[in-house]
Formats: sequence, structure tokens, C-alpha cells
Amino acid sequence: ASVELAGIKGMWSLRESSMAAFDTFLVVTFVSETRVLAINMEDELEETEVDGFEGEQQTLYCGNAVHDQFVQVLPIVSSYIPSCIL
Repeated sequence: ASVELAGIKGMWSLRESSMAAFDTFLVVTFVSETRVLAINMEDELEETEVDGFEGEQQTLYCGNAVHDQFVQVLPIVSSYIPSCIL
């Protein structure tokens, strides 16, 4: 598979939960925004929203954290986002 998006500054894959066998999300960040892509039922990537995830800024780091949470580091703030709210 290939994704052609110009200006990508970073990419991270995330698992929906610690019990998931495979990564579910692809976080793609640009200079002024962050997008979350998810694998749908047809195994295709589509843009999705995650409650608590900041999409209006560049993400400096993103990853899975303990207790089924995501961590998102922005230029000014860091957030823990429970993945169970998906």
C-alpha cells in the first residue's frame, strides 16, 4: 500500500488496545495539522476522529501508553487519551 501526502513531518502507528494483535491507526502529522487514519472493514485506510486527539496542530510524538491510552505530544502541551473512548 502507498499513501501519497506531501509535507508529512511524522508518522506513528497505534494499537486500539494492548490486547490488539495489530496496529489499527496511522497518525500522520504536517506543519499545521495532524490526521488519524484507521483501517476499515475492507482493510483500507480512511480518515477518522479520535475524541481528545488534537488535529489542529503538528504532533511532535504519538504512541501507545499503559492502560490502553494514547500519548500525543504537541509543541505546547502533552495529552493522555483513553483509547477505550473510540
